[in-house]
Amino acid sequence: MINSLKGLKTSSCVSLSVALLLMVISGCAVRFPQVEALSELVEAEFAQRGITADVPSDTRWQASYNGAGRLLTPYSEGDLTVFVSKEGDAIAFDGWVVRSLGGFGENTIASVVDTEHYRVYRSGGEVVAREPLCEAWVSAPIEGEGQEWRQACGSHGTNFITLNDDGLIVGIEQVMNAAGMRISLRKL
Repeated sequence: MINSLKGLKTSSCVSLSVALLLMVISGCAVRFPQVEALSELVEAEFAQRGITADVPSDTRWQASYNGAGRLLTPYSEGDLTVFVSKEGDAIAFDGWVVRSLGGFGENTIASVVDTEHYRVYRSGGEVVAREPLCEAWVSAPIEGEGQEWRQACGSHGTNFITLNDDGLIVGIEQVMNAAGMRISLRKL
């Protein structure tokens, strides 16, 4: 792992890929009750891209956002891990930051973009807020449980990435909007 991520920026190509992928995945999410149709769309899109949907049950994750809890399955798409629920929710994670989130009772896609000087929060493609960049990630061991990476983000608190003893990510907690709403993901 990288010791300091202070200079890490999201490329516009990755941001575009996240936005396009989540638009495809969550395109029908606002037209409830079409959850079944959305699930079929996700499966068809993943099949077209050659992304396997046959994953063991021990790869499931639990997410909590906006008072809603979901079970999700992770898929690899380029440089991203995309977590998808049967309800049609989707979360795109780049290894350090949750870049986009769709579903969870929201009618728009929330996204996080880091520019040279700001962390930009978007909703439905519109800029909602620009705040100073979060601080660099720092690592701290967790006695007998692995390691935790922490990133202070101003008044919204701290983002966390938890690793197990094998160095695999097993937990993610991050601020997703300017109001301080947090997404929490835990590997089951």
